[in-house]
Amino acid sequence: MSRRASIRLVLAALAAPTLAGLAACDSDDAEREFPSRPVRVIVPFAPGGSSDTLARVFKKAIDDEELPGAPLVIVNVGGAGGTIGSRRVMNATPDGHTILFLHQAILTAKHSGKALYGPEAFEPIAATGESRMVVATSMTSEIRDLPDALERSRRKPESLAFGANLGAPSHFVARQLEASAEGAAFRYVQTGGGAKRFAALQGGHIDLTAFSVDELIRFRAAGVRAIALLSAERDPDLPDVPTAREQNVDVISSNLNFWWAPKGTSPDRVAILAAVLRRALECEYVQSKLEESHCEPVWLDGEELTTRLDRLEADFASVPSGAASDLPDLPSALAIVTAALLVLVLGQTVHRRARSKAHSRKERLFGPTLNFVGLVIAYLVVLAAFEIPFAVPTAIFVFGCVALLRGLHRDRVAPIVVPILFAIVIQLLFETLLSIELP
Repeated sequence: MSRRASIRLVLAALAAPTLAGLAACDSDDAEREFPSRPVRVIVPFAPGGSSDTLARVFKKAIDDEELPGAPLVIVNVGGAGGTIGSRRVMNATPDGHTILFLHQAILTAKHSGKALYGPEAFEPIAATGESRMVVATSMTSEIRDLPDALERSRRKPESLAFGANLGAPSHFVARQLEASAEGAAFRYVQTGGGAKRFAALQGGHIDLTAFSVDELIRFRAAGVRAIALLSAERDPDLPDVPTAREQNVDVISSNLNFWWAPKGTSPDRVAILAAVLRRALECEYVQSKLEESHCEPVWLDGEELTTRLDRLEADFASVPSGAASDLPDLPSALAIVTAALLVLVLGQTVHRRARSKAHSRKERLFGPTLNFVGLVIAYLVVLAAFEIPFAVPTAIFVFGCVALLRGLHRDRVAPIVVPILFAIVIQLLFETLLSIELP
């Protein structure tokens, strides 16, 4: 037996116990009762909002009642109308330990073009509450009622400014109203969440907006006037507010709160999560908090939930999303910037090669660093602006980095600095742009 073969046999013998131990650990992990660690609930909005508050109500009930399973950990991942947080869950390991709490924005973001995915990218766990929607204006507005508002928007399209979080449920409320009256058209103003829409209304920056019943009740004393409730019947907490149907406007709109797991999560684990949430919903504490927030304690799961989601998909698909506003052509602008940066990188490369070898180390390092920064910016712009497979620009990016390092083989500092910059950029890329957590 050759010396090399003998060494291989010895290494294999030494590694066998370790590999057997790892296999046993994997087997134990697979058989471990779910959940085996705290379940992270991603709330894709800032702390303190209605979604965050409701998620923490469920967490408290599960903790106080000591319901079976590991505790919930609320993680706020705000930004982009909920799409940053939802993307993080979409890309999470489908083991049931990371879930999403997000209302109908998961549908409206898809049908408005704000996101390329919707409910089909997740496993629905349950729906645990429904909030009614209200159309409102300021107390000093000349708009009398909902038909008056629609008539004004028909006589003079885009004369009324409708404040909405574009791509969110408040935006689709306005689209539904437009669709109910031929020729009606609002001018949309991006205003963000309920508190920001209230501020815009009070400041005279918008004429109309949509609130949940809970938001309307909180803001009403400060000078907000509801002109229509978008439900089949009047709300007992707002007995003086007529429904849209009472005003001959056939629009009904509400906002369901959903719990989602990553696509591919096993049905057994989805069922376990649903069972815990249902027991929490039945707790007196959760019931009282939902009543305080004017949220109806609806429970939907299984086939009933799937049917409701299909109906919502059809409803939102039937409403023209329209152009939210006259925004600049961002992809084209980014493409121009990218081209300019590439020209700068190429020019700098040519200039660097033409320099005398007598230049100082500082001067030799500046050029490659600038090239690397330009390469990174171009890579990020392409990913953000164009819908192309991730592998294509990534392959080009890595090739550029390798070429850059090959050109620095005689330098002692740059080959150390550039890989460090590369590692930092990759970390930021995955955790911010792609919302994928790295260890």
